Amino acid sequence: MRRSALFTTLLLVMIPLCGNATVPARVQARNVTSAAIGKDGLVHIRRSDGTEFVAPRETSPVSLAGAHDLQVSVDALVIANDGRTVGWLVNVPNCCTSYPIPMTIVLYRDGHIIRHISNGRAIFKFQFVKGGEQIAYFSDTMHGNLGPECVLVSVSSGKTLGDWTRGGGPLPFWAEVFAVDVGPLEDLPQQ
Repeated sequence: MRRSALFTTLLLVMIPLCGNATVPARVQARNVTSAAIGKDGLVHIRRSDGTEFVAPRETSPVSLAGAHDLQVSVDALVIANDGRTVGWLVNVPNCCTSYPIPMTIVLYRDGHIIRHISNGRAIFKFQFVKGGEQIAYFSDTMHGNLGPECVLVSVSSGKTLGDWTRGGGPLPFWAEVFAVDVGPLEDLPQQ
């Protein structure tokens, strides 16, 4: 009986310690409560501790001349299910269109910009996967749907975890949300 009582006492002491160790208080206190595009055209992220993070203006991943490298606007602001990660598209000038195009996904977590994702082509859509551990995105040529690509990336490491291009078989589960954008899964016959 003494052994059982000792075990119960240890459990009662250890359970609260283990619970606090899994989610540090500083992370809980910094959860994202809202994210919006401000009148200044920048991303404003409000956290549960009352602080606000304002994302700096980005530079184009494609080198243009001088001030033309700066972001024109941002779009598609998404808060991941983890409550800590936020992503958005950055629109930059393009040499061959009269309007800016989305070229980069910016990722924020826990008070900092942690990653920029860009593949040299327009990125039209993205979604978080596994609660914010991964991000899937769809990119393509600007017109004509000539080279659709879906990519899965680890948010923490930036490593590519999966890639799909037209002719590569069925869409992976993480890319199914992009099915309408992708178009035909196989290359169309040449005429």
